[in-house]
Amino acid sequence: MPSSVVVLARAGVWIAGFVCAVASAVPAQALDWTGVKEEDIVVFYPGQASWEWALTQDDHSGAKKFREGKDCKACHKGEEREIGEKIVTGKKVEPAPLSGKPGSLTLAVQAAHDGNRLFVRLAWQGAKPGSGKKMDERYAARVTMMLDDGSVKEATRAGCWGSCHDDAVGMASVPAGREITKYLAASRTKV
Repeated sequence: MPSSVVVLARAGVWIAGFVCAVASAVPAQALDWTGVKEEDIVVFYPGQASWEWALTQDDHSGAKKFREGKDCKACHKGEEREIGEKIVTGKKVEPAPLSGKPGSLTLAVQAAHDGNRLFVRLAWQGAKPGSGKKMDERYAARVTMMLDDGSVKEATRAGCWGSCHDDAVGMASVPAGREITKYLAASRTKV
């Protein structure tokens, strides 16, 4: 059974550079999606890989190329399913694999706007009932979207890895008693 979610964002929100939205299902009856172009993209489970991981040669064989300016897609386009499978099974960067979780998904993505609002529709084949442990039992599905206006170099090159650092909540080096949930380039002095 297909799963889908629609994300609605106001155009003025784009000014921040990044917009991270945990999407909940929004009724989209008012929008006729049949005329909106659809593109399939493959996404993969990222595991516990941080910005520091991507930059460290001992962890990531492409770190040197990445430091020299290559982006993730330049080296890994077409490898998304293979990478996701390695991560979700614990063969790479995931210390606590979730049994039965798919390593990758093919999303059918559609986007439309009305001058003030951006509508994004994501659809994918849902998992079979009871197939694997969920990361958060409260939700059937969760989606995080990052919108970038091109001004944040790390987002353009590495997507979510540009904001996920090794000391953030849920990561390997999280400091005891602190909840670091996001990084802003303007507040960082060094990696």
